[in-house]
Amino acid sequence: NIYVDKYAVRSYIANTIGEEYLIPLIGVYDSVSEINWDILPNKFVLKCTHGSNANLICIDKDKIDIKEYELKLNRFMKRNWYWHGREWPYKNVKPRIICEEFISETDNTPDDYKVLCFNGKAKIINVHMDRYGDYKIDNYDRNWKKITYAKDGPMSDLIYKKPKEFEKMIQFSELLASDIPHVRIDWFIVKDRLFFGEITLYEASGFDHFDNPDDDYLLGSWINLS
Repeated sequence: NIYVDKYAVRSYIANTIGEEYLIPLIGVYDSVSEINWDILPNKFVLKCTHGSNANLICIDKDKIDIKEYELKLNRFMKRNWYWHGREWPYKNVKPRIICEEFISETDNTPDDYKVLCFNGKAKIINVHMDRYGDYKIDNYDRNWKKITYAKDGPMSDLIYKKPKEFEKMIQFSELLASDIPHVRIDWFIVKDRLFFGEITLYEASGFDHFDNPDDDYLLGSWINLS
């Protein structure tokens, strides 16, 4: 499935909204042994293309243990994510590794925006902040009003600044989601530049719980399968 294949989806994004919204690609590999570590930049991100939570973030190549990286990547490459959450789009995705530029302005990953779309309409924006530090997840509606829908948590005490690229992010999310009953479109914004992150069809394989059952019913009411 082109949506969940992190390499194949790049062509779809380039053809749909433009390749300028893709994180620059350094390399693509069919096996761990193909990676030439010597020519990689000092900072980079390695991602397996056939699953989730299979990323390695390097902020200083001189300080990493390449053998450890290779062991982790080889474990990732042998995994078929279909058997973890029964998400059928993952079942026949070809295992590959991509290397992308590290786009953050700091040594942490940039804050990311996850736009939840229902029948092609953006309804909720998750803002993930300081993922590898004081990790917080806040939620905003389409009008950038902070809402208490709580599924991911913990939430911050902030009112996050509305990004300059917000309207473009919503426009592109709804375009990419136009023919899908429910989907999450992920983005990064670095130096006021919008970058596509990924497309998620089944968030947490559908296993995340809701703190308030009313939120569960509300989100379900936004999906029209007819």
